Amino acid sequence: MSAELGTYHYRPLRDSEIRLIQLHPAQQTHDDILLTIFHRPLNARKDESNPTRLTRTQLQSTLPAGWEVFETPEGRYLFCNDSTDEGESEDDDDDEAEENDEASQESGSDASSDGDFVTTWEHPDPSIDRALYELPPESTFWEQDTVFEALSYQWGSPNNPGTAFVKPSTGNAIVATFSIGKNLESALRHLRYTSKPRTLWIDAICINQNDNAEKAAQVIRMADIYSLAARVVVWLGPAEDDSELAISTLAYLGAQVETTLDAYRLTSPGAEEPMWYDIDCSLPYSDAQWKAIECLILRAWFTRVWTAQEIHLANRLAIIQVGNATLLWSLFRRATECLKDKPNHGEERLSLSKVTSSTLNGKGRPLSDLFRRFAHRDCSNGHDKVYGLMAMVPPAFVAATRPDYTQPVSKTYADAFIADTKLLERWEIFGCDVADRTSDFDDVPSWVPDLKSKKRHMYYSGLLQFTAGNSRLDYQFVDSSKFRVRGLRCATVKRVGIYAILHPQAILFAIRLWEPEDLYTGTYVTGEPLIDAFAKTLLQNDLRERNPTDKGWPTLAEWRAYCKRHIFSESAEPLEILNSSHYLDDMVSGRCGRRVYMETEEGYIGLGPRGCKPGDIICVIPGCNSPVVIRETDNGNFRLVGSSFVYGLNDGQALLGRLKSPWRVQIFDHPEQDFRIEHRYYNRETRELTVSDPRLEDHPEWERVSLEDLGRPLIGDDPIILKLFKNKITGGIMNSDPRLLPEALEARGVDLQWFTIV
Repeated sequence: MSAELGTYHYRPLRDSEIRLIQLHPAQQTHDDILLTIFHRPLNARKDESNPTRLTRTQLQSTLPAGWEVFETPEGRYLFCNDSTDEGESEDDDDDEAEENDEASQESGSDASSDGDFVTTWEHPDPSIDRALYELPPESTFWEQDTVFEALSYQWGSPNNPGTAFVKPSTGNAIVATFSIGKNLESALRHLRYTSKPRTLWIDAICINQNDNAEKAAQVIRMADIYSLAARVVVWLGPAEDDSELAISTLAYLGAQVETTLDAYRLTSPGAEEPMWYDIDCSLPYSDAQWKAIECLILRAWFTRVWTAQEIHLANRLAIIQVGNATLLWSLFRRATECLKDKPNHGEERLSLSKVTSSTLNGKGRPLSDLFRRFAHRDCSNGHDKVYGLMAMVPPAFVAATRPDYTQPVSKTYADAFIADTKLLERWEIFGCDVADRTSDFDDVPSWVPDLKSKKRHMYYSGLLQFTAGNSRLDYQFVDSSKFRVRGLRCATVKRVGIYAILHPQAILFAIRLWEPEDLYTGTYVTGEPLIDAFAKTLLQNDLRERNPTDKGWPTLAEWRAYCKRHIFSESAEPLEILNSSHYLDDMVSGRCGRRVYMETEEGYIGLGPRGCKPGDIICVIPGCNSPVVIRETDNGNFRLVGSSFVYGLNDGQALLGRLKSPWRVQIFDHPEQDFRIEHRYYNRETRELTVSDPRLEDHPEWERVSLEDLGRPLIGDDPIILKLFKNKITGGIMNSDPRLLPEALEARGVDLQWFTIV
């Protein structure tokens, strides 16, 4: 090709248009890359839905006794009959187990049914019309006005770029060149057909990267582009490291299992290996297979922000391509979700957890949950920690946000925090500990989350602590630099233990240094033995007593016994290093890593942010379900140090007083959204389980109502923790408890004050 050709010059896009490329065929991989760039309107997809298709609830009502219907992430209905299901009690622990200090240890694996059961894609009643539950045919995706495939790939280094040659829509003359990254060059060489062109949307080519205004406009359209594509193609890179072995292994495993939107894993209809779905069923894989899988999931695509939303928007036809080998994304997702829960298969598989954010259902998630789950993902432009997720973020947040790549990155993060706080009336977003913020955040207000810091504390316990109950935030933003919140000063830090570096040996070492001197003899401020409070703190109270339906959690007795045998400094059989393949070691690592231990003047203990110092103040803020650590400045304002876990401040006890025995808070999974949980109150004596807090009297003007009264499902623009209350006079509905409004709390004697965080 002529070296005198100029680079391609973009024509402006109209509002309704996108650019597409036609990738021309080639016989050999090394042939020049030829493409044509053209504009097309992006219209809404022709309605391929089945108007007669029933909802899952409607379909369940048509099933015979003993049958249940599930929905897969691809939208298919899966029918299941489990004749071995005898049900589970709502309170799986009992007081005898708590009193048995040396209860037998858990084996480390979740409990699951080993009995026979049937799964099928066909309704058990053959008289039911298949149109009532089946999806439209896949061919409908290829029958749209504008048909294209969208490429999802990692950009890679801009150094040593390749070249594509641009042809006009008519004629064979080459009119321009286009510089492309090496990874994209490799993708195009493998994606092109030998005998016909292929129509693709590729961000590096189809968006003018030198035009910030166009970039901002196209970022908003990403949701449409990837959801309206006939198919999304994930390019992981060329064939290497036995990638074909990995693809074939994952394809076979994925065909044996099915996963559901409510996080169940079942055997796939017609599976040749019907027990492989079971967490306790070992897989007959060779070292070569494990290594090939490990190498595949360590590829850079799984580390990028943009790729997360691209695959979440894809339809059920999405594929992975490595070299010339392809695999349906649905098979990959099912296989990796199955693999990551299999216990004790060696250190080489630990990175399986990194693909979780790619395979989870990203639809309808609140902004705080998206930021937390994708915190480990990278982007070349810091703005894209927000803008790179715009296709998944809640709709009201999208409406309140206009991407602006010209402003400082910290301004983008501040805008996101402000918008989310105003929409939800909650404080849900936390970045890293303020001490771990990157250097360009030194002069940024402490409440602004640094979303690009690599040192974020990955385990967020605010949902499980329930510190502020179902309250809402009383707040003000002043001059875009001050965040005023109303809350309760609860404790003052007296002693701070060593920081637990995120390493299994360092975490174990830190825990042993954290131990109170009177660990075995002391009594905690709640009245229980100090050893129990310390053990609960190490797991941030994630125990079976609190999570009765989750068989993966240990009871307090089991966890305390394990600590006395293996964790504490005077253990009978002390560990030298935490083993991430053991579920208890993995749990304590995730909750103590990148934390410090705190003791307060008032007798509380907890896990706090790096940089915490004696004299720091621990506050409970209504509308924020983690206690926050703040530090007073010389002018009477406060700096945020970070979020924390403080045992004894959970379950609204700072605001409403102790939850007295026999009552305790229990946590249950939300039936439809895995990022939400439901808090209930359990009476161990009467076995009563209620949504009503026994510390609160009924409100004369408000009554609690169910989600049905809201008239819509919960979405990402709703707070993660909420209960609905309806005014008996006006009929208005609010998503927080009116008995926890500031005036109501002050009437109870709660000493609320304003804190100005700078």
